[in-house]
Amino acid sequence: MASIRGATFTAINSWINSSLSDNDYSELLRHMRAPVARTLTKSEVWTWYPLEYLTEIYECISTKMDLDLENMLDEIGNHLASADLSGGPKSKEARLPMPRVIPRLPSLWTRCRDCGELRVDIIDAGKREALLSLANYDGTPLHCKVNRAWIENVCALLAGKAIAVEEDHCRWEKGGNVCKWVVSWK
Repeated sequence: MASIRGATFTAINSWINSSLSDNDYSELLRHMRAPVARTLTKSEVWTWYPLEYLTEIYECISTKMDLDLENMLDEIGNHLASADLSGGPKSKEARLPMPRVIPRLPSLWTRCRDCGELRVDIIDAGKREALLSLANYDGTPLHCKVNRAWIENVCALLAGKAIAVEEDHCRWEKGGNVCKWVVSWK
């Protein structure tokens, strides 16, 4: 079964709390099944939880929160990247060149997720581009948008550069079992 670490739910809960009033937050939780709401509010950081809980949370917030969906998913992805890198380098001296950041992404991915296989297909340092793919991930198109933002923010945090991540192939739009992104940097 595909699983996500509790740190993801803790980070999402923090983001939701900062985005909603107490009444709106309580109302949002009422729209979730009890085990999902409990995981969102009381997850243990290093415990694994079903990916389907994350899917339900994304679907609930996308339909119940009155925010721009694209921006909301980007904010969640950014928040998750920051949470996944907590305890990481904070100084500018610790910044890495992008050709060294990109190969680290798969291990950062598996640190908090045991679903899907994030792969580095190509790194072209001369063009300042890389191609990443995520295979066998049982999420939804909402996950895909959050994952794009996660990749972008992890790279930006580690490299200290402006990064652009563009979707190259979405399995939900074009079929197959792989999503692909082109990562570019200056």
